Amino acid sequence: MAENIFQIFANCLATPFAAGRNGGELKGYFTVVLKVEPKDKYGKAFGFAVGGGVPSEHFSYDTKWVRFGEIPGAGCYQWNQVTKPQAEIEALVHRFQSYIKPRYSWPAFGDADVKVSYKKLPDVELENRIYLKVPYSEKDQAKFLGARWDATQKKWYVSEAEMSATFSRWL
Repeated sequence: MAENIFQIFANCLATPFAAGRNGGELKGYFTVVLKVEPKDKYGKAFGFAVGGGVPSEHFSYDTKWVRFGEIPGAGCYQWNQVTKPQAEIEALVHRFQSYIKPRYSWPAFGDADVKVSYKKLPDVELENRIYLKVPYSEKDQAKFLGARWDATQKKWYVSEAEMSATFSRWL
């Protein structure tokens, strides 16, 4: 079902994330959303275009995108979340920061590099926790998928309601 960027953001666990529009994502064209500033049901979304597996300057047709990095049409209901491994999205962000970002002065980002930011998830009662055996090298992936860290037990966990095949490899 088509959504807008703000609905996708509300359901995402982290930024950056990938979203495609009008079926372009089926041909390898999508947008990496780096920052969302929600306001009521909509707001502003910032990011960059990807084509052929690399960041592109496809946005040069839109003045707000060129001047501010603001994604055009973020509030329209033609977007779909594009499922990409977080490592691939982060590699695209790195390439964007190295090759495209230096050519534009986007106030939303300032001079700082874009960082992955995770939403704060509600805590889970102790009796409803399922603890996971997540190797240190996979902690970011577990966190991205929704696992939480128990600092006392020094283990990652999910709630019984959130447990799915996604986490079964860490049981």
